[in-house]
Amino acid sequence: MSKENEQGCEWLRLYRQIMRLLKQHGKPDYEGGLEIADFLLVQDNWGGPLHQVEIHDLRLLQPAVIKSLQGLLGDFPEWEIVVRVDIPGKEDAWPSMGLTIYADSICDALKREFLPAEYRTLAYEGAVPFDSNNGS
Repeated sequence: MSKENEQGCEWLRLYRQIMRLLKQHGKPDYEGGLEIADFLLVQDNWGGPLHQVEIHDLRLLQPAVIKSLQGLLGDFPEWEIVVRVDIPGKEDAWPSMGLTIYADSICDALKREFLPAEYRTLAYEGAVPFDSNNGS
C-alpha cells in the first residue's frame, strides 16, 4: 500500500472514531444544518496527520470529552486533533482559540477571559498553555 493510501485509510478510521465519540455528546452539523449543530468535524483530508473539529457548543470542551478524544490517539500517535471554538454569533466578538490534542499532551490556546464564567476554569491533564505573545 502506498504511503498516500495508508494515510487515507488511517484518516478515515480516525475520522469515524472521532465522529462516533462526538455524537455521544452532541449533534453534528450534517444532521440538520449548522444552526442547530453542536460541532463540525471537518471532512477534508489535506494529506497530513490531522483532524479538525469546530465546537459550536462549549459543553464539548469539558475535560472528559477532550480526554476521550485524546484517548483515540493512542492508536494514532503521530496524529493530532485541532479543536477550534466557533460559537455562532461570536465570530466577531471572540478571538480565534482552541486546543490541539496529541496522544501525549494538549496545547491549550483557549482565551478564557472571553468564555462564560462557568468555562473559565476548564483544566486539562497534560496541557501546556500556548502563549502567542512569546511564540511558544
